[in-house]
Amino acid sequence: MFGMRPPSEICNLNLEDIVINEDGTGYIRIHEDKKHGKHRLIYPYNKTVLSSPVFKTPKNYINNWRHKVANKHSKNALFLMPNGKRVTTWYLRDKIAPIGKKVCNEKSFILYTMRHTFATYLYEYTKDMKKVAKRLGHTKSDTVDKYVHIADSMKEQTGKRNLFNQALRSIKQIERIANL
Repeated sequence: MFGMRPPSEICNLNLEDIVINEDGTGYIRIHEDKKHGKHRLIYPYNKTVLSSPVFKTPKNYINNWRHKVANKHSKNALFLMPNGKRVTTWYLRDKIAPIGKKVCNEKSFILYTMRHTFATYLYEYTKDMKKVAKRLGHTKSDTVDKYVHIADSMKEQTGKRNLFNQALRSIKQIERIANL
C-alpha cells in the first residue's frame, strides 16, 4: 500500500512514524537510509488504509496484533519479532519471502518484488508517473518508467487469473465503501 523499500524502510519504522488523527486521516513517515537518512511522508489515498475498523490497517496492527513483548530491545519499533526485538532484514527475508514465493508461484520472488508490484498497481490505477515516482521517493519520473511496461505486459495475460485487475477492483471497492 505504501511502496516502501523492503526490508530497510520496514525495519526502521517506529510507532511515532504512524500518525493517525482522530478522524482517521494521517500519514506514515518513512526513513530512507538509502537516501542518506532523508524522510518522506506518505499520505494514503483514503483514510481507511490507516484506520479502518474492518480491514488490516496500521491502527489495528498497533492496537491488536503488535507483539506485546516489551524489553530493552523493543524500544519504539513498530514491527517486533516474537522475542520482542525489532524485526531485522534477515527475519523479514526468512518469514515473508517464502510466503511470497508460494503466493506468486515464482521462485525468484524477493521482498523488493512487493515495491515493484505496488508501483505497477499504482501506475495502472492512476496513469500518473509523477505520482508513482513521488510515492516511491524518486525525484524523477523516468526512474519508474519500467513500471509502464510491466503494467502493459500484465494486462496481456491470457488463460490465467489476472491478479492485477482483481487488485484494482478491490481498491475501487474500498474507495466506494469509504465514500458512503
